[in-house]
Amino acid sequence: MAKALLGHRTIRDDRLLQETARLRIRVRDLEQLIEGLQADNDRLRDDRSRVAPVDQR
Repeated sequence: MAKALLGHRTIRDDRLLQETARLRIRVRDLEQLIEGLQADNDRLRDDRSRVAPVDQR
């Protein structure tokens, strides 16, 4: 059934496999970056909530 949905490929394209591998690595790296930024944001938000409010007149 998968062949019917995706099409039957008899030719193996090494360039396509390399590009797919490169994109998967890039996605993984970006996901790790997002996790780090979210952790930094959470830490900054916690620090800000502990500081007394400043008069902003």
